Amino acid sequence: MKHYIQGTFLSVTTVCEEGHTVQWTSQKKTGKRPEGNIVIGAALTLSGILFAQMSVFCRSINLAFFSRTTYDLITKLHTGPVINDMWREHRKDNLNEIKNSEKNIWLAGDGQFDSPGFCAKYCTYSVMDLHSSKIIYFNLVQKGMGSGDLERKACESLIDKLIEEENCNIELFLTDRHRGIRYFLRTKYPQIEHEFDVWHLSKSLLKRLKGLDKKYPDAYLWKTSINNHLWWSSQTCNGDGSLLVEKFTSVLNHISNVHEWEDNGKTKKWEYKKLNDEDLKKKLWIHPNSESYFALKKIIMAKDLLKDLQHAKHFVHTGRLESYHNVRLKYMPKRIHLKFNGMYLRSIIAILDHNYNVNKTLIGDKLVFSKQIGRYTLKNRYKNPSNNWRQIIIENIKINAITVNTLNTETSTIDDNLRIPTNIVSIPKPNVDEMRLKKYSRFQK
Repeated sequence: MKHYIQGTFLSVTTVCEEGHTVQWTSQKKTGKRPEGNIVIGAALTLSGILFAQMSVFCRSINLAFFSRTTYDLITKLHTGPVINDMWREHRKDNLNEIKNSEKNIWLAGDGQFDSPGFCAKYCTYSVMDLHSSKIIYFNLVQKGMGSGDLERKACESLIDKLIEEENCNIELFLTDRHRGIRYFLRTKYPQIEHEFDVWHLSKSLLKRLKGLDKKYPDAYLWKTSINNHLWWSSQTCNGDGSLLVEKFTSVLNHISNVHEWEDNGKTKKWEYKKLNDEDLKKKLWIHPNSESYFALKKIIMAKDLLKDLQHAKHFVHTGRLESYHNVRLKYMPKRIHLKFNGMYLRSIIAILDHNYNVNKTLIGDKLVFSKQIGRYTLKNRYKNPSNNWRQIIIENIKINAITVNTLNTETSTIDDNLRIPTNIVSIPKPNVDEMRLKKYSRFQK
């Protein structure tokens, strides 16, 4: 009896005393490679499991597995081309859908870096259709591909592609308050209405109010009410930026127990539900002449906040885009370095995972503890996400594997016009021997 192993493939040949030969294989071969190796290699990429993790798992239980070189070949020859073809069709369908829709094109964009801190190598800028919540385009930029801020460069080239190559007539573009992107849209595409994310404005406001915690605790207790009032003002201003600012700043009257006042000769009053006498007594009102009041007023009437607030008049936010970024972390952990091609492919997989599950079925709720607000809260519970798109890719990979017969087939999953730097280091590599002579340790005796 003789056996032969090729990754997860096992072949056993037996010869009896009479000379009869019987060969058994654990899986069929497609070309030169076992189909099981191809499917498992593709499934690793599609599920977000890193090869190093799977390799350690297999070694721990003495399970036969293929090498890193084989995995890279499977990705290059089989997984990559099929994923890229599916992404082209998926992107084309989504773009045609928003261009042919009766609704105006409202998009949201945000960038995600590949590592925490200030040492990022990649920035992935994704654009979402605000009506369908689907990711319609993304752009991956590596350090060294151009000068300046990575997020701004990724956003600029992506918007240029959407307008000049894809002929998208963008009416509104939602972003965070990135200064570079703000200047780019204002100068190159003034016809696009630039909207700021309400969530980022709310986050900025809460950060400013946090400074009142120790010195003005009575004012700090109003932080949740003021933040809720910001969201309410954006939601009820009917697309009027001036009215939004007017509604938001009127909170200074509310915290002083003033519910009806005059403004430019007009009598105005609160639109909230009227409080009963018991609630009025419980509230910790702030006197208009107190230091706490002036500390709050300084924050609420800050010129930069009120100026940016007018760009939140349509009550749109990047909440779904932030949820998509959480999906991306499953495939591209910030603590793991990936090559450009790997980042590109896994970005497509994250988009497909998100887009095929944008309309998840709500099946109930669950009680969770929120560290941010310091209490338990209810969160929606959804049906398990769909896995159909993975099965479609696996089947296409099996079909595609039949036509790939050589190991040296050259394929590319990214744009050939991209000039990807081979090295992001700006200084020449020093001599190893000289470095060894200079090497020292604080713990040497």
